[in-house]
Parts: sequence; structure tokens; C-alpha cells
Amino acid sequence: NANVGKIIVSNSASIHGNISLSSTRITDKISFDDSNMTGNISLGGSQVANGISFDSSKISGNISIAAGSGVNSTIANGVTLTNNSTIGDFTLDNGSSILNGLTLSNDSTITNLNVTKRGNIDELLLSQGTINGNLKVEGNANGTDTNTATIGEITLTNNSTITGNISVKGDGASNNANAKIGNITLGDNTGIGGSIAVGDSGSNTNGVITGITLNGNSTIAGGIINNTNGNIGTIISNTGTNINN
Repeated sequence: NANVGKIIVSNSASIHGNISLSSTRITDKISFDDSNMTGNISLGGSQVANGISFDSSKISGNISIAAGSGVNSTIANGVTLTNNSTIGDFTLDNGSSILNGLTLSNDSTITNLNVTKRGNIDELLLSQGTINGNLKVEGNANGTDTNTATIGEITLTNNSTITGNISVKGDGASNNANAKIGNITLGDNTGIGGSIAVGDSGSNTNGVITGITLNGNSTIAGGIINNTNGNIGTIISNTGTNINN
């Protein structure tokens, strides 16, 4: 176990390698400002008190936040990418949590976002942000409260896009496995390039979305697919013509 005040990378700094934290408590924050990194960032059983931020920074590797030594990782005060920041795949695994949201703004990009097992993000906000691939929420528990892979709500505004598919389902292997997203709200001129698929035909593949709302010229190009074990509460489209099924 280790305690660290903060990790700051700034002023055109470069890291050619990985950052790996195991059972570490960051009492302040992790911050990248106008910097680059070629490796991966992994947190196992670690706590960050004041969030993780990327401002005008590029991480060519992936980010993984998971449990370690029986302890879940927790990121308080959110994860933010702003001003053309980019990272590879972002995975939140086991029972780890991001509190106060994952935010992509001002032309920032994540390749794929994976929330697996019992990972939990209370809010995903894209404001002129892009997930340049797929969003997968795949749980391994029964779905009581946040006891499975969960995103509390998803909001896209200001020309934001998820270019691939959104998939919400249990992992197919764990008893009564479930996955959940609260409300998905698409603002004007935002879109999903693929489909939104909830549940699957196999056992232990339950999925839930509380509601989907499309505003203005927002689109879901690949349609909404409510599979055998899927449950979508309400779908609202203000034009009725911007969903392809």
C-alpha cells in the first residue's frame, strides 16, 4: 500500500512506458496537461480523491481501472478529457467506480469504452466528444442497484458521436447476469453510428435501458434492437423519423 499526493504530467512532457498503480491512494489527482504518453495506464485496487484529467494530451495506449487484492478502484470527482485529448480503449472492470462522471469535451476522443463485470459510471457526458468505436456494458451480477455493470445516464450534446454500437447485456456465463444503463439522451445533431442492442437471446444475458430520447436531428443509424432478454422502458423521438430499424 502506498499514499501519493498527486501525479502531474505537463508542459509538453512525454512518457514512453506505462503507469501502473496497485493498492495506491492518490490523495489529490492525476493530471495530464499538454503532454503525451505512449504506454498504458492501469489502476488496480487504487483510489483517486480528486479525479483524473487530460487537457490537450494524447495517450496512445489504453486505460484500465479494476480491482486489486480484493479492493475495488474508485475515482472520485470524475474523469475528464478536453481540448483534443485522446486515449485508446477505456475499461472499467470488476466493482470499480467513477463518481461524478466521465466527460469528453472539445473534440476529445476515446476509442472504445468497456464497462464490465460490476463496473459503475454514474454519468457519461459527451459535449463535442467522440467514442470512435463501441460502447459495451456487460455485467456478471443480478443487477440489484449498481451490483452489475452500470452507467447511470448517457448524454450526447454539441455534435457528439458514438461511431459504433452500444451493447447492454449480461455476460452469458454468470447466474442471472444483467447490465444496466439509465436514460440515454441524444441532443440535436448528435448520433449513434451503429445500433443500440439490449439483452441477447442466450441465457444470463439480461439488459436494461430505462429510456432513450432523441432530440432535434439526432440519429441512431443502426436502429434500436430489443432482444429476447432486453428491457427498454421508454423511447421518445420528437420527429419519429430518425431511427432506422
